[in-house]
Amino acid sequence: MKCGMERRHYEEVLGVTEGNFELIGRGLKTGIELYEIEPPVVSQ
Repeated sequence: MKCGMERRHYEEVLGVTEGNFELIGRGLKTGIELYEIEPPVVSQ
């Protein structure tokens, strides 16, 4: 079961548990939406 193995791998690497896995996903989605609305200024 590959999906289970990948989930376990992420849990080990990021310290992600079943409880906050969805929460982190939602946080990433929000971050991406904010990035698209107001992209950070890149200074050169």
